[in-house]
Amino acid sequence: FQAYLPHVENDEEAEGRYGGSHEPYRPWIVQPYESTGLDGADVLGVSGAAHRARLTRHAIGFGHLTPSDPFGRTWVDPAGTSVVQAQVWCQVADRRDDGRSAAARLLCSADFVRRYLAAKHADLLLLVILRQTDSGNSSRSTQYWHTTAVVRVSADGLINTYPGVGNELHESTY
Repeated sequence: FQAYLPHVENDEEAEGRYGGSHEPYRPWIVQPYESTGLDGADVLGVSGAAHRARLTRHAIGFGHLTPSDPFGRTWVDPAGTSVVQAQVWCQVADRRDDGRSAAARLLCSADFVRRYLAAKHADLLLLVILRQTDSGNSSRSTQYWHTTAVVRVSADGLINTYPGVGNELHESTY
């Protein structure tokens, strides 16, 4: 299963390379990919924290946002109100699976989203992917099922949902 939504990486934003490359879509979330080095195996989720998402410089500038801590977990407006929260956590896999996985989310105030979308004359598209995995064994390969949808949020707060596939088995070509 593949889907693409435009995103920005740290180096693209620093060099200004992402500007028109995704027209007519404009990414506004930066997904950093920092090297975690020795901390990559840290069971407390350091690698997830190093890859904490944030808004683009344009969105930060629009809201006059500043980080409230050195880690960029919370961004506040000039009045000190929390506008954006970047959360990451580590999940330990169940007994059948090896290792752990990191999870993340970026929370943003509805008021900020509405104002930003209105100022940019834009809509926000959210890709929803629900994935179920059945681990394989020596006689069969791992199977994956996907349920997808796209949610469109307009500047006036109108929300439309466009369902995609529902609980569809992924057929691997490899």
